[in-house]
Amino acid sequence: MYVVIRDHGIGISPEELAWIGEPFYSTKDQGAGLGMMASRQIMEEHKGTIEIESVTGESTTVRVRLPLNRTTRTKGAVGL
Repeated sequence: MYVVIRDHGIGISPEELAWIGEPFYSTKDQGAGLGMMASRQIMEEHKGTIEIESVTGESTTVRVRLPLNRTTRTKGAVGL
């Protein structure tokens, strides 16, 4: 299963993109940069991935992929 999120904002420079997901790094004036780090750790714990592609001045695309393992689903879980 995967989710793709795309915006058409200012993008992220290649230099900044290399640091995304590191603790206490933020490209904005606000925030501690912990959100992407936590997201990456969650994906890794679930054997998934998170990928970020960006074109400076145009857009950013985030792809989140999780393996779909039907044998470990719990009773009452919503199916995909």
